[in-house]
Amino acid sequence: MKIRLLVLIVCFNLYAVFSQGEANIWYFGQNAGLDFSSGSPVALTDGQINTLEGCATISSAAGELLFYTDGITVWDKNHNIMPNGTGLQGDPSSSQSGIIVPYPNQPNLYYVFCVDSAGSSGGLYYSVVNLDLNGGNGDVIQGQKNISLLQRSGEKIAAINDNSSGYWVISYAGPTGSETTYNTYHAFRVTDTGIDTNSVTSTHPACSSTDERGYLKISPDSQKIVNCNQEFNHVCYHRFNNSTGTVSPEIERLNILGRAYCAEFSPSSSKLYVSSGTISVSNTYLYQFDLESPEIQNSRVEIHTEIQERAALQLAADGKIYYARPDRNFIGVINDPEEDGLACNYVNQGVDLNGRQCKQGLPPFIQSFFNIGIDISESCFGDVTTFSVNATENIVSISWDFGDGTTSTDINPMHTYTAPGTYTVTVTANSSAQSISLTEDVTIYENPIQLPVTDFVICDDEANDFIEVFDLGTKTPELLSGQPTGSTFDVSYHETLDDAVNATSPVALNYVSTSSLQTIFARVFNVENPNCHVVSEFDVITPEAPTTTTITNLEICDILNDNEEFVDLSQYDTTVLAGQSSTTFNVYYYESLANATSDMDRLDTNYTLQSPNQTIHVRKVNDQFPECVVITNFELNMFTQFIANPVENIITCDDISNDGMELFDLSVQNEFVLNGQTGNFAINYFTSQQNADMNVDAIPTQYMNEANPQEIFVRIHNTDAVDCYDTTSFFIEVKETPNVPTEPIPMILCTNESVEITAESGFDEYLWSTGATTETITVTEAGTYTVTVTSNYASSPAISCSNVQTFQIIESDEAVIESIQIQDWTRNENQIEIIVSGIGDYEYAINGSSYQDSPIFTNLSPGPLTVFVRDKNGCGVVSEDINLLFYPSFFTPNNDSFNDYWQIISADTEPDLRIFIFDRFGKLLKILKPESQGWDGLYQGRRMPSADYWFLVERPSNGRSYTGHFTLKR
Repeated sequence: MKIRLLVLIVCFNLYAVFSQGEANIWYFGQNAGLDFSSGSPVALTDGQINTLEGCATISSAAGELLFYTDGITVWDKNHNIMPNGTGLQGDPSSSQSGIIVPYPNQPNLYYVFCVDSAGSSGGLYYSVVNLDLNGGNGDVIQGQKNISLLQRSGEKIAAINDNSSGYWVISYAGPTGSETTYNTYHAFRVTDTGIDTNSVTSTHPACSSTDERGYLKISPDSQKIVNCNQEFNHVCYHRFNNSTGTVSPEIERLNILGRAYCAEFSPSSSKLYVSSGTISVSNTYLYQFDLESPEIQNSRVEIHTEIQERAALQLAADGKIYYARPDRNFIGVINDPEEDGLACNYVNQGVDLNGRQCKQGLPPFIQSFFNIGIDISESCFGDVTTFSVNATENIVSISWDFGDGTTSTDINPMHTYTAPGTYTVTVTANSSAQSISLTEDVTIYENPIQLPVTDFVICDDEANDFIEVFDLGTKTPELLSGQPTGSTFDVSYHETLDDAVNATSPVALNYVSTSSLQTIFARVFNVENPNCHVVSEFDVITPEAPTTTTITNLEICDILNDNEEFVDLSQYDTTVLAGQSSTTFNVYYYESLANATSDMDRLDTNYTLQSPNQTIHVRKVNDQFPECVVITNFELNMFTQFIANPVENIITCDDISNDGMELFDLSVQNEFVLNGQTGNFAINYFTSQQNADMNVDAIPTQYMNEANPQEIFVRIHNTDAVDCYDTTSFFIEVKETPNVPTEPIPMILCTNESVEITAESGFDEYLWSTGATTETITVTEAGTYTVTVTSNYASSPAISCSNVQTFQIIESDEAVIESIQIQDWTRNENQIEIIVSGIGDYEYAINGSSYQDSPIFTNLSPGPLTVFVRDKNGCGVVSEDINLLFYPSFFTPNNDSFNDYWQIISADTEPDLRIFIFDRFGKLLKILKPESQGWDGLYQGRRMPSADYWFLVERPSNGRSYTGHFTLKR
């Protein structure tokens, strides 16, 4: 239920009569204190506390002081330090260093929760005080002191009642309580069984901070929570569920001037006050926000501004809100916190502290201590509404008027309204001491109707990761259409039924799915009372999306060139599916985009193409979710199919190397491959059928064969559609050329003779330069003669390979000895030179052996010789006899048969020699005949004396004369 206004009918001090007294005594600042027991604050001067910020006080329900603390030290009601009451883990410089919470159903036990300061990087701890100890003055229980709940937390702590008999203690930290970034509310439940150390966490990154400072406050009705942080110029305002301990995502971020420090709610929880400032003197502000305004931010009113230090706000038992005035002997007060704007009647110097000094902090309390008035359960039409008065005095009598003509005298009555609407409830309650009358409006809100909702289907994107953004707001009209008129309804969406029922963890309207199927629970609620709700559910479905595939245009070859071809469109199914299941997706083909879009006139997969160009549109659709569809297209283009006509082999003759390799001009085959075809074509040659089919590694048309024979493959294709091709093949072969000598062969023809010339044998044809066709011819003249020899091959095509053999016929003849030049008259150093003439090539010998090329012979002995001259070409030998002469240098004519005669050696071979012997005076002594024995040393029968004698030899054969001398010895 939405609390609209709490109206006090009787005098103000009656508020205190019926209020709870636990918050009646305050100790704070520099030994300052206030007592609200009389209904108005009275200054206290007996306090021992001296703190800049953090402090906490607790009194009994009757308003009697029990104890107080600065977070480190605990003082009892007599202002003495409790035994074991020092060394708590709080800090006087922590914004909210401590708060005191009763142990449920244990009247003398209390929890002291402490938060260390930011500078100490401390966390959240608790200790337990037992008031039965120390003579009833209390003691911190040994073993239950400084027990850690969070390793690290902000300087924030707040407490509120739960929906039963316990409390929630809330602090602010990281998700695990150990981080230095603060973004998570930790709610610890306190029940009569103790503290549940497993906190209820609510993480909201939008309010994340690394600054620990500032207050955390909960509204008296336990439905709202506000977080102040010195890092920001705003406060974070949330809903709090005191049944579950969860903090809702941020309702609103309320902007202010200055750094947010503290906040406080009015007693009815309808107004929010926020203070700003820093630890040192600066501009400070006090603002009011109306939480019932449809535009809360626009309701902001500046209540007070001052150059001052930051300061805390705290609601008191008198229903007023007090504003700390740092380093002043007074405290400010908002007298009418329920009034709008400046009508709240803020007084800066509101309460005198009787010489004591205020600082920045004020003691926090369990905020539900201040929830004084009529408690009415939130009611939806058709529900039972319960009523009660929140008071500590015993009620003697009570009277209720429910505003619809119905009354009751029950203390806690129940009533069911017969129609939605707003009713004014009046209660008059009487205690033994006083009487109050309270009025409050209660609204019975219309319940929404549960309407069916269709499932929300969004095809996954092509990543098919099931991550899609669903705009859940598009479902809102379905859920709101047909709802009762006169009320405003809204919708929140949740991932679990519990969240929807409890209005927790709503998901963003732009919901991101993480699975293919997710149930969403829609909470349709009355805007005026969100508890009046129904829950509908629907599925957000992310079906697998058909992926888009680029399809290569198909080149269709017109095999018969009749402008018509059959195409099996199903050949594209695998490409279109692109790995997606054929059981999930279907593929259809169309001739127009309109047909593909509307799924009309599907094509048979056995499609007849009858035009050069046809666009085919492909529809790929999820069989279960037809809205999951993609449409793409490709082109069918029909092209002329060129035919590779058969061609003959190319056979050539080898060169003289006969290595089986020759350069072939393959382009000569082009015209035969075409055979009259025209158009855009290309002809290429390859060494394998595979390369020809794949159109790779074409060889040049000027090609040297690599094998003999070698098959060559021809590919002709349409240059506009290379897949429209045909192939044929032929062989290239190199035939052996007749292997004959290529250098001219010399042959000798002797003068006046003939010679036979014979070509290499083993060939099929011979053709001589003389015209003869025989293997051998006879010639009688010198000159050059050639013969072409041919081998005929019965190949296909047939080929003849020829070569030319050359014969050089050279005439030769026997020699003519012109002369023989003789140099003799030595014993063995004689020399001759043979002078010849003739056309032949001659060689020379003496006595017919050992022919030599030189005509000169040396180192010859005297005597007769025969000189031979031979034609090297075999055309004859000529000879001539010669004689080499010599004479002895002495002789001894003594008849001893040794050297008894003197004669020219070898003279007998030249009968025409004339030999004359003279004495030294020139007297002719003897004429010798060549054939004679020689001179015996006698002249006219008389022996000539020993002496030197001279001789003269006339040689008619060469017309020369020779003279010399010799010795006669006796």
